[in-house]
Amino acid sequence: MGEHIYILTEINSLVKLKLLSIIIHMPENFTLKQLERAKWFLEHKKQLKTALIWALIILNIILWGISIYLLVNYIKGEGEYEKMIKELAESEIEIQRNPPEELLILKEFFLPNKTKYDLIALIENPNENWFVKEFEYDSKKSFILPNSQRYLRVVGIEKSAHLTLGGISWQRVKSEERKLLEILPQVKIEDQNISFLELENKEKVLKTSFTLNNQSVYSFWEMNLGVALYKGKEMIGFTNYLVSKLNGGEKRNIEIIWDKINDVPTHIGVLPEVNVFDPNVFMTKKY
Repeated sequence: MGEHIYILTEINSLVKLKLLSIIIHMPENFTLKQLERAKWFLEHKKQLKTALIWALIILNIILWGISIYLLVNYIKGEGEYEKMIKELAESEIEIQRNPPEELLILKEFFLPNKTKYDLIALIENPNENWFVKEFEYDSKKSFILPNSQRYLRVVGIEKSAHLTLGGISWQRVKSEERKLLEILPQVKIEDQNISFLELENKEKVLKTSFTLNNQSVYSFWEMNLGVALYKGKEMIGFTNYLVSKLNGGEKRNIEIIWDKINDVPTHIGVLPEVNVFDPNVFMTKKY
């Protein structure tokens, strides 16, 4: 016990000597508060040193963890990149051996738009095993699934213009991806109806309605509907209608009010559009 008291006394004496040294050498404007801080630092010097060592150890662990994470991602990315290059090479070889049929522009319609026209084109990908991952038209980019049709719209052009497709990127459908092509045919358009609404000023406006029946088990964040009005074989109106958060098994009633449609349509054409090869379109990942 006496030995411990002696050690504490010695430590206290050392602290006092260091403080005395600070007091002797301190400048005249050294305040009492600064003196107290110096005393606290001397009394806790060992603890501060230990804390600093632990902080450096933890920082080192974090830096090593980040380095390992980046290395794993790099290796993984290298593998995915090599896989992508291999698939591209295989697609190019397959294109040379069994080239896909060209995209078809089935019909072009011109709808009046102020002083010019909007061109609405119905295009088709006639290939069963080839997906157009990307193509360009009128400075825009889009896609088209195998064995499918879709509408394209180009606004504000002369009636003498025609649609041009370019930058076509073909991708062969793998056997394990074929099940994805069974999804969109399960999205049905039902109960089409054409009617007129009478406004307060006795003016009548056209209203179309139909039921979007998603008979698949897949839920989509968004689905675009290309909706066309036809009078016989001629198109008299067109719009894109965006459907948000369509659940699997859901039936949704869609109503569209048409402005400046003077003719009476005979029927509606609706083509759902969603890239089923993109996993991000699904609300819940299914594959």
